[in-house]
Amino acid sequence: MLTLTNPNTMNTRFTRMRSFTLKLCVALLGLALISGCATGPKTPVDDEAGLSQWQKANKRLKRGKYAKALVILDEIIVQQPKFAPAHINRGIALAGLQRNADALAALEAGLRLRPESPRTIAAAYNQAGMLYRRNQQLEAARKSYEKAVRADATFDLPHFNLALLYEQAYNQPQRALEHYARYQALQDKPDPAVRVWTRILEKDNATPTTEAATPETEATP
Repeated sequence: MLTLTNPNTMNTRFTRMRSFTLKLCVALLGLALISGCATGPKTPVDDEAGLSQWQKANKRLKRGKYAKALVILDEIIVQQPKFAPAHINRGIALAGLQRNADALAALEAGLRLRPESPRTIAAAYNQAGMLYRRNQQLEAARKSYEKAVRADATFDLPHFNLALLYEQAYNQPQRALEHYARYQALQDKPDPAVRVWTRILEKDNATPTTEAATPETEATP
């Protein structure tokens, strides 16, 4: 059984990044939608009515209407209980409603169904990591992000979240810079905000250079 600790106040950098994090969450929603088109057993997207319902749920999620999305996703799961992306999107909806423990349970349910898409698996682990991070379960968050990276090496968001974690929680700037660099390498164009953060981090943690000491010599009598 997963347990959650009470959340503490986020640090200054993390608070300033709320708008950026929202953009990342919206990106995750699209990933789960794409995964619904994978080949395999019959899914809700195999017929016109099911596809319409699935798209409606995802539109609700993208607009932040989590409660309405949850109703639709619950209906989909009743019809197709083994459709993993529906469980994962349900976890995202529950996270939006601040129902963190329920969200983690939904994500785990989706992962137990062994989604075919590596990106779907990675998205689920990344979302779980964000929930753990929100609740200050830092080591659980790190492990979840690492699983996301292993599931899909081309997925940028776990690298971004690992960079934040190493910078803010573990005070390991070099590890943070490594993951910022990997995140940037996966962008079509490097993110200018992240470029600024990495420069500041590099500057703050640069090894100071010192002038070579001049050895003392005895005075010639």
